[in-house]
Amino acid sequence: MKYLQDLVPGCNKITDKAGMLNEIINYVQSLQRQVEVKK
Repeated sequence: MKYLQDLVPGCNKITDKAGMLNEIINYVQSLQRQVEVKK
């Protein structure tokens, strides 16, 4: 979990796990959209 927190910008400010996972999921989805656009 700590490793993921370090990868996701702003995630280290969130204290509860649900909020943290939500932020990680949103970040990964935004990266996925960027990759899909560049194909």
